[in-house]
Amino acid sequence: MNRNALIWTILFPVTLLGCGDKADEDEDDEEPALNLSNPSDTDGFSPYIIDGQMVCNPGDSSPDTLNAIVQAGDPQGADTIDSNGTFVAYDSSGEVVFDDLLMPCNTSGQCTAGFTVTTYPGLDCSSASGHTFFATVVDEEGNTSEPGSVIYAGR
Repeated sequence: MNRNALIWTILFPVTLLGCGDKADEDEDDEEPALNLSNPSDTDGFSPYIIDGQMVCNPGDSSPDTLNAIVQAGDPQGADTIDSNGTFVAYDSSGEVVFDDLLMPCNTSGQCTAGFTVTTYPGLDCSSASGHTFFATVVDEEGNTSEPGSVIYAGR
């Protein structure tokens, strides 16, 4: 074997070591979390929750009222969001306190919900901070968003 052939016989297999099918060490099997405030992270056709906030209005002579405002979007336009979304509250143990319809959304994607302590006993201004709230929206084509967190902002 001549000298050039010997060099290629040694070097060629070494250069192939870097060309293999190697798994990325940072890769995992879990789906990445969606950043629902960024529509590019959605599937391209389902609506999404941008932001949500709940405030409590204590009643002087009437029951406390919890009011939620949810901002939603849709790749086909916020005006395609239907009024069939849901609003769900969980207590601190993860039990569903209520699962109700989200009230109508306007053409800019702002959706509302309002509840009194008489509607859902045990959920009032003093106990709301111990609950977690989520909303979903549905578009005209029946596509449903992932649940979006609605932050309790207090009174």
